[in-house]
Amino acid sequence: MPTTRTILPILLALVLIDGCSRENSVSTDDVTGSAPVAASSLDAGLEAIGREATEAHLRYLASDEMKGRMTGTPEYERAAAYIAEQFAAIGLEPGGEDGGWYQEVPMLARRIDPQSATVVFHQDGVEKAQRWKEDFVMGGDVVRPETTVTAEVVFAGFGIHAPEMGYSDYDGIDVEGKILAIFGGAPDTFPHNERAYYSSTLTKATEAVNRGAIGVIGLRSRTDQRRYTWKRISENAGVRPGMSWINLSGQAANYFPELQVSATITVPPAAQLCSRAPISFDAPLYAAAAGKAPATHIRVEDFPAPFAPSNATRSPSAIFSETSRTARTAP
Repeated sequence: MPTTRTILPILLALVLIDGCSRENSVSTDDVTGSAPVAASSLDAGLEAIGREATEAHLRYLASDEMKGRMTGTPEYERAAAYIAEQFAAIGLEPGGEDGGWYQEVPMLARRIDPQSATVVFHQDGVEKAQRWKEDFVMGGDVVRPETTVTAEVVFAGFGIHAPEMGYSDYDGIDVEGKILAIFGGAPDTFPHNERAYYSSTLTKATEAVNRGAIGVIGLRSRTDQRRYTWKRISENAGVRPGMSWINLSGQAANYFPELQVSATITVPPAAQLCSRAPISFDAPLYAAAAGKAPATHIRVEDFPAPFAPSNATRSPSAIFSETSRTARTAP
């Protein structure tokens, strides 16, 4: 499995620490990354934190010339070196490998082949192909070079099971061997920490796999629609390679081979997917905004056998097909 290696500065939590007095701060006009005068001690460095210098650090790291500091790029290496300089300047001691500032982390890069990416709805015995970037986006599989799956779709709210909160989107539905259609995020009624935890893609994927789901379709709530336009999402799709780090076992971290499809669809195809369901797409949109999105099977007419999933000859539910190929690339 081809991998790339990148470097991560130690003590990332201190990235915003300003290592100089305001007189010696990094100029907002000078984004070359020259280190400020070293402080005599850590205490002196901490005392020297100031708004202007901190803003200058941020402006440099977020400048257009850094091109997003993507892993494996020259701009990332420059950003890492800059941060290491600032750490040294305020008197921190390196804690990385071989007495340096860095820890090497193996990475796996992937890039989807847009020409192979297909999403098809099977409803009323008719196949409806969705359009790449117009209707859906997806990333490549982390490990597999190609994936193809056809299965029933089940709408499962936010995809959250939080018994300690008295909340579960899985009540009354069976997701074994099915594809989940879920909103991102978590109910606004959750406290801050719990909302952050249950909004996590990792938390949702773990719950979905534990219940036997084989894929996830991301739906866009009204909050998502306000936060990011579909134009912005679609323009960025497939532009940069996806990245995963390799754990100590030599496996891609946080990878769930059970989930054979992961795609996001915009509002019109989501409404189409629900067109024969007991509820329209507007109902879960309003419910999600209120903090509770009711789960349901997305039911349509019976299909002839060719449109049914492999574990059934007839299915009174919407069927979803996805195919994609993924190339392994350098980051």
